Parts: sequence; C-alpha cells; structure tokens
Amino acid sequence: RKCTPGNGRGNSRKVPAALQKGIISGSDRFNEETVSLLLAYLIERVNSFMLETHPGQMAKLIFSSEEPQKDRFLASSVMNFMYKTSLGAGFHGMLGTPFFAPASHSPGVQLADLFAYIINQHHGGRKEMKDFFAEVESMQFVSSIEQEEYELRGMNLIE
Repeated sequence: RKCTPGNGRGNSRKVPAALQKGIISGSDRFNEETVSLLLAYLIERVNSFMLETHPGQMAKLIFSSEEPQKDRFLASSVMNFMYKTSLGAGFHGMLGTPFFAPASHSPGVQLADLFAYIINQHHGGRKEMKDFFAEVESMQFVSSIEQEEYELRGMNLIE
C-alpha cells in the first residue's frame, strides 16, 4: 500500500487539503507533498509496530513542542489523516490525537532527536558516525507485513 495523495486519477478526495499541504511549508529541503508523505509513513510504521508487537494496545504520538501555531497545524494534520481518510481510519494501533512536549522535559523526545541526528549524519557521509549508526541500526524494528516496494522499519521500544 502506498501513501500517496489522491488515487492516481487526479482525484485527491482521500487526503484532506490540509494534509496535502504538509506540515512544513517554505522548507528548502522538503516540498509540501514529501512532508505529507513522511507523516503518513510515520503513522504507518508506528501502527505496524503496535499491531505486531503489542496487539490490543495503543501507541500515542508525542512530538517536540515547537510553536503553538505549528503544533496546532501538526495536530490538525494528524487528526485529519487519522479520522478523515480511508487509509488513516484503518490504523487501529494508535491514538488519533498527537501530544506535544518540550524536548527538555521528555527523555523520549530527546532520544528520538538523538537517533534522528545520528541517522542523518551517517547518511550525510560523516564517517565518525559509523559506530553510533551501527548501534542505532541494531535497535531497529522490521515489520513482518509484506510490502510490494519496501520494508516497514522503525525503532524497537527501549526499556
């Protein structure tokens, strides 16, 4: 299943306009469609992890709190995806409402930021990140759900 805006025939009813616009605008790195897809891919991975490793339980998305306006827009994008699209409505392993916490008060958000930094630096070519990347890579979750074009990967829970 691909998380793409519309249905390939020019009809984008399945993905609300707010979600199609993306959660980051004016970025020089990602265009708006890419950011919308990144959000859908994140939700898909979290949902698969919960269904496979913790059936019957629900995950909650906790994002780093940025600015009130950005937080509201991100919350709205997630809720629109979860409650107003057929793809989002099929995800039963997580709450449809995200939470926000300052990174300084949330070790989980700090850890996610650290992992993202290590992965980004490694793929950016920093050779000194090789050992750190290998450690993070050893903690990854690979879904057993078969996909046509790619594997669903994410991070295992660290207890």
